[in-house]
Amino acid sequence: MGCRLIRLGARIDRSFVRHIISRTFATMASRVLGIKVYDTQNGAKLIKSNIVKELFEDEFITRWLFDIELIFRLIKKIGKNEAKRLIVEVPLNECRDIDGSKIKTMDFIRAPLELFKIWRKYG
Repeated sequence: MGCRLIRLGARIDRSFVRHIISRTFATMASRVLGIKVYDTQNGAKLIKSNIVKELFEDEFITRWLFDIELIFRLIKKIGKNEAKRLIVEVPLNECRDIDGSKIKTMDFIRAPLELFKIWRKYG
């Protein structure tokens, strides 16, 4: 999983507000998942082909939090300890916000409820 870790040598261009919202949500998601994940909502993900079919077999129950649902599905399949061993977060060297995001203010407001729905199904 890619993560937008702001550090020397990287070009991570994000607005301060989006960074704060992202960090707050990532902390909530980590607590719900029971594993420390820095950036669940970054779109950069590589998944081994031998597990893809199982992880994507069922329809997702939320619109924007499928990343978290994927992690929960993996935990259900192989266990939390094995998931913690196999999931690797790689800091991206470059990432920037693009104008015209499809995520609306209401989506940010709904996110904790959506996170609860995922937890209730998989947790």
